[in-house]
Amino acid sequence: MLYFVDIGMLTAAPFGIEKAQIRRQRFLEELSIPYRYVVLDYNPNVEQLSSYRDSGYHMENVQLLWQAFTDLTNEDLTYSYRLSDFLADLGEEPQEVRKLNDRELVYKMTDGTTYLCLLMADGQTIFLVKYYCENSLKEVRYYFKQKYLTVGYSNEESRGVCYSEPVYHHYHNRDGSVGLEMQFLKNDYPVFRLQGTRLTFSELLERYFELQQITEEDTIVIERIEERLGDFIKKDKKAKLGYYLHEDHIKFGYDGKCHPHIHRNLSWVGNGIDFILSTAVGQPEDLRNYIKEHFQRDVRVYLVPVMHVDQRNLQPSNRKNNSFLSVSNLTEGKCIDDSIEAVVLARKEVPDLTYDIYGDGKMWEKLSTLIAEHKAQGYIRLKGYNPRMDSCYDQYDAYLASSKTEAFATTLIEAMNHGVALLARDIPYAHQAYVDDGENGLLVGVENYVSQLATAIVRYCQQEDKEAMSRAAYQKSLNLFSYERVREAWECFVKQEHIR
Repeated sequence: MLYFVDIGMLTAAPFGIEKAQIRRQRFLEELSIPYRYVVLDYNPNVEQLSSYRDSGYHMENVQLLWQAFTDLTNEDLTYSYRLSDFLADLGEEPQEVRKLNDRELVYKMTDGTTYLCLLMADGQTIFLVKYYCENSLKEVRYYFKQKYLTVGYSNEESRGVCYSEPVYHHYHNRDGSVGLEMQFLKNDYPVFRLQGTRLTFSELLERYFELQQITEEDTIVIERIEERLGDFIKKDKKAKLGYYLHEDHIKFGYDGKCHPHIHRNLSWVGNGIDFILSTAVGQPEDLRNYIKEHFQRDVRVYLVPVMHVDQRNLQPSNRKNNSFLSVSNLTEGKCIDDSIEAVVLARKEVPDLTYDIYGDGKMWEKLSTLIAEHKAQGYIRLKGYNPRMDSCYDQYDAYLASSKTEAFATTLIEAMNHGVALLARDIPYAHQAYVDDGENGLLVGVENYVSQLATAIVRYCQQEDKEAMSRAAYQKSLNLFSYERVREAWECFVKQEHIR
């Protein structure tokens, strides 16, 4: 069995690593490799499993970590606990019922306790119930077919402000008993209680793999390594352990320094980590050299891209002239603000220039304010997250990629496969690997970047044969990431590591 261990999809929208997990299913299944996604973290306030299912995960291969310590199967994790079930379980008639809106009902009992029910869109299926006693929140109870999670709260006060703080999670069995308890500690990681035994997170993960009865023939791959996993990584285990490095390990992409957390992760090579999977063209050899130089160890590194592209017919007639886009999480490292500033400068020379930004994230308000400050709302638009981007790329001439660091840029490859040229910051790995300067796009120097990007935008818009650059972008996507090439990469990895 090949186990992929990751924090999991904690929002309704899949990001880069989740998209990679979805795409690799095809290759693993064609190669007849049994696999499982082990989801470490769980956000009960979103319909997490529905998001997995709707995004394209094969749910028979997805397991929530907490679920393994209860008797609930995936069939139990469907929303079907009805309002009528809740009222029957109350055991007495409420003293008062208030309807706040179509999805919220309040039930006040004779003893003064109160239940607030949050319903699903159908107005009958319960998502969660908040339990109040003496006007204080005591518990939030979450339901699938039955109650599966209780979150307990305590009343806290800080600087005169009272608030409720979560103190425990109880994950329930079918009969309502507690299969696993998570206790929150102040200024420290949570601890767990399983059958009376106190466990750290690493010890809980060890217990999970003991339940799976792993052997030397099994392989565990961790996709995002966090400090809390350190003890698990370093402890001897029967299965091989790998690290799927989805990031550029060089800090800021071009100053030559390694990110501190990745340096820590790489220090575990030979001390828990047996091999590395890399997503970035050119990165494997750099990783081998870095580990040899800093830790005096040799390591097996495999280039395994996170996606493949298909052959398609380009649609040049659909493209709007001088139209640009970016598709990314709206975080600081993506530097969308640099792209906005450059577009504002370039539009002084290209009056029909437009720029659409797809994605969501914590920078939304800041970017919206920046656009407004430039009075650019008419030609720069925040479009939000679009789950069907594949139908949008054909409308655009070129993609602005201003990230300061990038290992495998999924949306850049998708855009190239639709014949969209790239204007990208000149940094190692993704940008330098994907862009043949002057052929399928333009590389933009890192010094005075905004000014240089504005110049590159004008240069691109004024060239006579954009279609040549479009065809070159499409061909480059096939040269790097055709189905055949990516399948060969997976075949090489599973063969060399004797995975079956």
